[in-house]
Amino acid sequence: MIVATMAMSGAAFGEDTHLHKHLPITLHSRPVIERLPLRVVDPVDVTLTNFGDTLVADRVGKVLFRIDSSGEASLIGRELEGLTRVVDSPQMGAHALLASRGSGRIVRMTETGVQHEVVHLPFAPTGLGANPLDGSLYTTNGRTGEVFRITVEGDTQSITTVSEPTKDLAVNAIGATISVLLNSGKVVSVGVDGSRETIGYVPATTTRLTYHPGGYLVALCEDATGKAILLKPTDRRAQQPDTFANAPRGTQAMAFDKLGNLTLANPDLRAITRVTSRFQQRCHDCGKMMLIKLSTETPAPQKSTRRSF
Repeated sequence: MIVATMAMSGAAFGEDTHLHKHLPITLHSRPVIERLPLRVVDPVDVTLTNFGDTLVADRVGKVLFRIDSSGEASLIGRELEGLTRVVDSPQMGAHALLASRGSGRIVRMTETGVQHEVVHLPFAPTGLGANPLDGSLYTTNGRTGEVFRITVEGDTQSITTVSEPTKDLAVNAIGATISVLLNSGKVVSVGVDGSRETIGYVPATTTRLTYHPGGYLVALCEDATGKAILLKPTDRRAQQPDTFANAPRGTQAMAFDKLGNLTLANPDLRAITRVTSRFQQRCHDCGKMMLIKLSTETPAPQKSTRRSF
């Protein structure tokens, strides 16, 4: 049984239908879980573009796939030896991070199918992020903790050095903050000016960080039994983190779309899985898009407005 709770529109009260506002509609239902029709061997990373495309990096195949919003898949990167990360820059297109034992490269794939090296790095890079405003990229020297900014022309600038070796990084939606994951589970915020601040803690088993469209960080780690779990960082190291979601064992990467729906990459299952809990539908009165949420939580009881005897 599906239960929907929604706000009455202004039209119900005789108001101008073009002025009424929409509150999110909640349907009592499980999220829709689907396996994307893409044959992968070792999906090491996944991200979503501003246009709704899904980029999938396959480490064993040394390739980068694009799945468009209609579900059509295409190959946009080849011979990507040492593929570890993929990000999308709204200005410059898809970028792949390639890492070997003592060096690395960042390769750009354009819409026209051109593939070329942006920069060669004289260290083994860890993590890759893109500034959505100016197209610059960020990575770290995983061994030394040094954080670098790479311009669209390929110029490399050292921003700062954090206190430990690093595992991953993520850039927020306005490109002002780089959140760096340290080996111990500490999360440090690095400003574009090189300023540093500890902003949270996650378990030491954490391997990935990403930003939710709500503006907060989500970490991917393993629990005590080895199962994959998504958590929100805590303010104190000893504090128990809040669970954001559970994921299949072996999940290695995750990404969110603009509504907060989750896409997971799992090498053990050789699968890219999408979990849809939010979608939009056009209002038949005003033509604007309404947000609809799927939730298994029991709706709060409605307050009775009628007297009973």
